[in-house]
Amino acid sequence: MREKLITQTEIPEEQIIDNIIANMQTGRKDEYYPKALVYDLEYGQKRLAVYYEKDIQNVETYLDNIKDGSEKKENETSLLYKAAKKLIQQFADDAQQKIGYTLFTKFEKMRDWATSYNKGRLIFDWDIELKHANFRGGENFYEFHAIICPRKIKRS
Repeated sequence: MREKLITQTEIPEEQIIDNIIANMQTGRKDEYYPKALVYDLEYGQKRLAVYYEKDIQNVETYLDNIKDGSEKKENETSLLYKAAKKLIQQFADDAQQKIGYTLFTKFEKMRDWATSYNKGRLIFDWDIELKHANFRGGENFYEFHAIICPRKIKRS
């Protein structure tokens, strides 16, 4: 049986992305990223943790499913990553420095999303794509890198 998706056709995509950012949670500590500022973005049944290491201008993310009874929504993954890209762009603009973003995954479905021209590749325009074969116990592991450049700030 297929799950019924809630469609968001009546709400403009940019508004959904702005709402995701407006409702993000901050301040959580993560033992694996002790120096990172953590931003949790949620939409539908997914949560995207954004780990920003300001001292080295680097961002990594972790996508997870929410098991709290939330309703599945259309394009959850892409909308969360578009919100993350907007957030990373803000980091770059505020610092007026390039920010490195890395996506790591062992999941084929996520790799397919990242390399799709109308999904992950459209959002991040990857600079580097790597495949690590037989990584830690024989699994394939995929790594994608993008550089987010600051927009020029208009000075008066």
